[in-house]
Amino acid sequence: RYNVDATTSSFSPAIGAGVYGLFREGPFVWNGGSSANHNSGTNWQGNSTPPEGSYIQVSPTATNNIQLNDNWNVGYIDLPAGKMIDLNGYSLTVTGALTGSGKIKGSTTSSLFISGGGEFGTLYMDQTTNGSTNALQNFSVDRINQTITIADTLVIAHNGTVTPTAGTIATGNKLKILSTINGTGRIAQLGSNADITGDVTLQRHIEGSNIIMRGWRMMSIPTTNNAFNQLSDDILVSGPGGVSSGFDIAGSTSSIRLWQESATRGWTSISNTTNTLPAGKGALVFFRGDRTQTASLTNVNVVPNNVTADYVGPINKGNIIVGLDFANDSTPIYGKGFNLLGNPYPSQIDWENINKTEQIDSYFWVWNPVTKGYVGNSSGIISSGQAFFVRATQSSQSVTFEENDKTAAGTTAYFKTNQELIIKMCLDSVQFDIAWLKFRSGASKNYVFKEDGLKLANTGYNLSFNTINNVAIQHNIVDLLQPNQSDTFVLNVNSSSNSNYTIRFDNLSQIPQNKMLFLKDLYNNSWTDLRANNNYAFTINNNISNTNGNRFLLIITDVYNPLPVNITAFKGERKQHINKLSWNVAQEKNIAYYQVQRSINGNDFTDIGVVKATNSSTAQLYLFNDENATDLDVAYYKLKVIEQNGDFNFSNIVVINNIKQIASNINVYPIPTKDWINIETNEAILNVKIYDVRGMLIAEKNGQNKFDIGHLQTGVYIMKVETTSGISTHKIIKE
Repeated sequence: RYNVDATTSSFSPAIGAGVYGLFREGPFVWNGGSSANHNSGTNWQGNSTPPEGSYIQVSPTATNNIQLNDNWNVGYIDLPAGKMIDLNGYSLTVTGALTGSGKIKGSTTSSLFISGGGEFGTLYMDQTTNGSTNALQNFSVDRINQTITIADTLVIAHNGTVTPTAGTIATGNKLKILSTINGTGRIAQLGSNADITGDVTLQRHIEGSNIIMRGWRMMSIPTTNNAFNQLSDDILVSGPGGVSSGFDIAGSTSSIRLWQESATRGWTSISNTTNTLPAGKGALVFFRGDRTQTASLTNVNVVPNNVTADYVGPINKGNIIVGLDFANDSTPIYGKGFNLLGNPYPSQIDWENINKTEQIDSYFWVWNPVTKGYVGNSSGIISSGQAFFVRATQSSQSVTFEENDKTAAGTTAYFKTNQELIIKMCLDSVQFDIAWLKFRSGASKNYVFKEDGLKLANTGYNLSFNTINNVAIQHNIVDLLQPNQSDTFVLNVNSSSNSNYTIRFDNLSQIPQNKMLFLKDLYNNSWTDLRANNNYAFTINNNISNTNGNRFLLIITDVYNPLPVNITAFKGERKQHINKLSWNVAQEKNIAYYQVQRSINGNDFTDIGVVKATNSSTAQLYLFNDENATDLDVAYYKLKVIEQNGDFNFSNIVVINNIKQIASNINVYPIPTKDWINIETNEAILNVKIYDVRGMLIAEKNGQNKFDIGHLQTGVYIMKVETTSGISTHKIIKE
């Protein structure tokens, strides 16, 4: 570095200066004049615009500050007090010293790069508008064995990066990295000769704004200041001991929990918000909104607002080794060995780059707060502050987080590859559980460790594949289907409540067009051509066991027609005390007869008649009258189609309601309702049943005049009320 006289342009060496300053042009003294355009030579002493690498000096008497109009690369900058360089959305690269106490005016689209060698000095940022004039999108330091000191608050934008390649960034507790719904700033990989010292403020956006967002999050802490009060100062928390233990309200369990694999496997509450979370570990945190929403502690209907949590302290850095627990007890192998880890760094990391010992599954699992279910994958980006499950299958296993795990890639909820079928069990338009069918050459149809992804069960409802070796998996990796090859996959569904769902198949275009896809519902033996309709509505009723479990078959085949006959319509109606059935057939071939079957519960069917097939090449109409269904409230019918070679299959199910009506003064109210239905009558109520619009029984109670339908999905239902006088039916509407 050389001292420069701006008047005579004479140079005198400073003590300890490097001689490379001799090869720099300058000084170029900024006089400002009437313009802030640095490209105008009239604004510079000597009437010449400084070339790249020049020594830039701002005159203390300059009229204006410097404003960049393109990207700059300069050697040295002498910026006296009271003067400023406005980056104006561009980048400034400094390869020499920055002297003086003048300010750098930044923005969320500006960048500052410090490279080269020698002593840099102190960085002063303009503080006129916090988050704007003191902000940078990117801040890079590559100056070995030198320290860059931040003297004023420096804010890194939500889409920005701090890149410490070489040298030390001394934060002076002034570095702040933002997070919004659109992204989170990051600190990139620390080079081998790089360091960041002092506290850093790291933000983490938590999305609210909808009642669906109230619930659990899996979180980690990216600073060495890792007490849980880093969370409780931003969000409301509850737990044993209440206020005396740092919680906002007392509770039998804590709203911050840790996973315990050894001893008693499961979730365990923290005892105090001063408890700490080791680097690389994760926690389960219940989110109610920010600390202003105190009503949300007791009112579950309060919509949480958006929260920007912040962690303050020295950052986690370098290699972080986390040992995994494995309790080798009597629990089946697929249900043990899970450990809740957390991204320890202030940057997203790539799961595939993380160093894992041999007996750790290739999958990781995260909790999706929108769909309320676990999502596993064998590849993907893990956000800063995100916790996730990993699984060990033996003891003495470990995960090592390293700086080179960091990545600039954006995080995504789900990951797609070619020839992949996405299947969703939808509760509504937002909430669903998910499973994947992926095709990979040489893959096995059995569950294979590190090839397939296990299903982590949710408390509400679940969708999974059931493999040949009877393992529930979320990711079913199978061999590529060859031409003229068919395959069948078992889909398992279950729910903790009686609810209506839709099973939906996405990404069908990834399956070769020469393959047909069918969904067979084993409960009612219906077939759905997924190419024609990729949605299938169904109901789970826990009073009917076959509505849960291995209910569906996914069939991929080159053969189009799943039935040996094309039945275009199967209908039923009640006329003059007789249940009349009819079905239209577009074409028949080698059909022996149609066996008519009836059920009183939609599950157990018996044969009630036979209709001989004509095997006509033209369209046919078949009729069948069931005269023995007089006393049935609801009757279910299906056809068993028998081929001449003895093979058979089934049609869809039709439902006929035959509820005996009474002229009564029964009053059912309110309609519509969100929760309770009241039944007002002078007679004794014997029984109350609720049916969906398809005639399926979904709820029943005896002798009560109040019925809770809060658990039902929005829609129209039929209520049957039986009294000592008879039965009446009422249409009810659930909001």
